[in-house]
Amino acid sequence: MQKRVNGPPSICVAATHLGAKKLEAGDCANQDPYPRRFVLEPWVNPSIFNQTGNDLIVDEWTYGAYQPREVAQPIIERHWDTWITEDDFAAIADAGLNHVRIPIPYWSVPTANTSTMPFLSGSWSRLLRAVSWASKYDLSVIIDIHGAPGSQNGYDNSGQRLDHPQWQTAPENVEHTRQVFSVLLNEFGNFDKWGGTVGAIEALNEPAGFLPDVLPVMNQYWHDTYGILRDFRMGTGTESAEGTVDPNEIKMVIMDGFTGVQNYHGFLASPQAEGVMMDTARFSHPHLAACDLTCRYL
Repeated sequence: MQKRVNGPPSICVAATHLGAKKLEAGDCANQDPYPRRFVLEPWVNPSIFNQTGNDLIVDEWTYGAYQPREVAQPIIERHWDTWITEDDFAAIADAGLNHVRIPIPYWSVPTANTSTMPFLSGSWSRLLRAVSWASKYDLSVIIDIHGAPGSQNGYDNSGQRLDHPQWQTAPENVEHTRQVFSVLLNEFGNFDKWGGTVGAIEALNEPAGFLPDVLPVMNQYWHDTYGILRDFRMGTGTESAEGTVDPNEIKMVIMDGFTGVQNYHGFLASPQAEGVMMDTARFSHPHLAACDLTCRYL
């Protein structure tokens, strides 16, 4: 396959979050910051939650835990298969956009780790299909690890609503997340298979870096995942021992954890690191995000 060019740093400037079901005139065309396909949220997908008749079902963890799986599984699979279709990728391309950002939770990525119960599995094949559609319509993809074991922020967009996130409290949670990153990298960094369709992997969405117990674990995780990325690039020959990197090679995205990008000046920056971008989400309303979500090279 011919390698597409994934250009810096406007990788997010002409992008839509996979989940912005229809773009209408006046809509923010940069990114819709909310997941809708592979990670459920009650305010985004209320009918899926309302039809359970159970007020205790408030996130995807409780969706799988508090109802029979033979009831929940076909409903969520129908959602995966109908919420975003090939026609939406065609429409995104026709609108002149060049990237889609696809959020995927840890429980959807096959690893050698332990069971991800009670989460419902099966969306991995849909992710592969979505990336194939993106390739068909000459769209590049940013894949985002949107939920981590134990929840990285305690929000329902991580899959589990908690009073305090637990991801950072257990080394096995962080290790499992590193495994997810590695699986995604080895799958979508395979040029012979995907031809560079996936331009970047966001190593973790919105960890609660404003919490003192999350911040050091989050920052170490960025270093660890960059090490995985560098080992991969050296193994494929796209990074030299001197640190020179093929500019079209797959990149990684980190986040400021709501602490402000100014705190990350020089963090994983050139020449110590190459191909790392910073994502920051600036929210002006609980349900409305600033249209200028920033992705930049550090």
